[in-house]
Order: sequence, then C-alpha cells, then structure tokens
Amino acid sequence: MAIKVHGIAVSPYTARVLLCLHEKGLDYELLPVDLASGAHKQHSYLSLNPFGSVPALQDGEVSLFGKMVELNTRSSGGSEMNKLGKVLDVYEERLSKSKYLAGESYSLADMHHIPILVYFMGTAEADAITSRPHVSAWWDDFSSRPATAEVTAKMKL
Repeated sequence: MAIKVHGIAVSPYTARVLLCLHEKGLDYELLPVDLASGAHKQHSYLSLNPFGSVPALQDGEVSLFGKMVELNTRSSGGSEMNKLGKVLDVYEERLSKSKYLAGESYSLADMHHIPILVYFMGTAEADAITSRPHVSAWWDDFSSRPATAEVTAKMKL
C-alpha cells in the first residue's frame, strides 16, 4: 500500500516529504489539497492535520502531520539577503571541509534546503549560491540527484 501524501507539490513543506520518500524508494500517492478553495480548513482535512497546513501523511493506520512555521517576510529584501549571505558564508566554510552539511553523506540536513533553493535559484539573487564555490558545488551535487529532479518537476507551477 502506498503512502498517501496530502498536499501540493509546489509547497516546500510537501516537497521535502516527497524528496524523503523518493530517496528511500518508497511508493506514495500525492493527493492534491485545494488550498485556494480552503480545503485545508475543512473538517475532512483537519481530521488529518488539525493545524490545517500541508502536508499530512497516511501510511496505513499511521497518520503524520506537522505545523507550518511561517517565515518573517516583513523585513526588507536587502536585510534578508544580508542574513542569507551570513548563513551561506557559514555553509561555505562548513562545505570546504565536508561534501555535505552533516559530513560526507547526503542527509536530511541537505534535503531540507532543496525546495526553497529550487525556487531561489530561479531569481536574480541566485549568485548568492553560485558565487560561493563550495556552496555552488553542494547545490550542483544534490540538484542533480534523481529524487531532486523528480520532485522539482512536480514543483513547477
């Protein structure tokens, strides 16, 4: 029986789950949730995820859900880019010593970043990644993984 993933592929939160399932080679069925119509706030969905956020998972009798943490988008773009630059500088240093964030093996620490970076790399600020050689190599490595390609294709609007 396939794992049921209730969500939308364009959601970074759903995409993270799909990446994990692909990497593990697990069968799943993506069941779209119409956020525009408010389906995630209806009783039938709230019985899967009482927080009304995506995704929600069902694997037989087991159900899993999380609460979406919203990012503060009120600060100016420059401020956010400065904060991102500082984080990427730390990553650059870390990735100069290991292939991945948590060592020599690809892990959830790396996978966590993929959905947001997929969208980010389509912006004018993508040079924040590509200008840092180790961060750029890290991106090139995991963005070429079969699971990433599969999920990225589903993320296209």
